[in-house]
Amino acid sequence: MQRAEGASFSDSEIIFNLSSLLMGMIDTTNAAVNSAINILLDRPEQLAGARVACDEGNDALLLQYILETLRFGPPVPLLARTSVTDHWISKSTDHATMVPAGKLVYIAISSAMMDPLEIDKPTEFRLDRPAYQYLHLGWGMHRCFGKYIAQILMVEMVKALLLTKNFRRASGSAGHPSLDGPFLASFGVEYDA
Repeated sequence: MQRAEGASFSDSEIIFNLSSLLMGMIDTTNAAVNSAINILLDRPEQLAGARVACDEGNDALLLQYILETLRFGPPVPLLARTSVTDHWISKSTDHATMVPAGKLVYIAISSAMMDPLEIDKPTEFRLDRPAYQYLHLGWGMHRCFGKYIAQILMVEMVKALLLTKNFRRASGSAGHPSLDGPFLASFGVEYDA
């Protein structure tokens, strides 16, 4: 790929991107897996379906369960970006807004993935949604560089838990996520040996 004109990374850019994966992926992947597990434990029907996907070795289906679950609890519900150029939002509507270059913009992916104008029946758990409706890993030119690694990690981590015998939430408050600021402090689960 480095020989492809205009489409390659230099050695230093490769090193920077790979090291950035390590720094950026650990917290977000951890948050995603914990959110997915927490939501699945609240949805017995979907938990059962995800377990069947695990039992059948159907990683693609398990990923769909994870992505749809994360639509209800994204690990990063809000993104901050700086507008590079002047940009109109909803230009042809009566609520058009100009975002000037250099302006800090907050993108609420959590609410975007529940927008009934774009998402059919947003409160329903469905596995047939088009990929572009999942904004967890960005989209277009802003897609997460570690998308494919993150998806594999999420599938393998969730699978490892769901394949245990009698996997369940720990009793009491220990079985519900506890946060320390934006980071998970504890979330207890149990299974039979």
